[in-house]
Amino acid sequence: MRISFGTPLKYAHKSSVLPFMSAGRIHYKFVFNEGTADLVFQDLMEQSIKVAGGDRLGKTIIFAQNKRHAQFILDRFNKLYPQYHGTFAERVVCEDSRALDVIEDFKVSPSPKNGHKRV
Repeated sequence: MRISFGTPLKYAHKSSVLPFMSAGRIHYKFVFNEGTADLVFQDLMEQSIKVAGGDRLGKTIIFAQNKRHAQFILDRFNKLYPQYHGTFAERVVCEDSRALDVIEDFKVSPSPKNGHKRV
């Protein structure tokens, strides 16, 4: 598996390659793995596109497999980067009453001071 904005990662899961079609339990162990999430976030924070002269991360959307996975991603990000807790990343799912407003704001607003992620 390769992240397009950075270098290949060595994932924390025993297999560094996620098969195209995998059994549910194997896939969940790979996707819901704190070590893998940590490495992906580290790569994102260090290697992603910067804006404002390189001072801020560009807007980023991270797609999750389901709502539980989205919450896992958000919780993991907030644990790794407590200085941004609640101001940098946000979970948005279709059932959120303000989901469309958040998406529209994301499309038209400039990046916040520290960047902005949507899960």
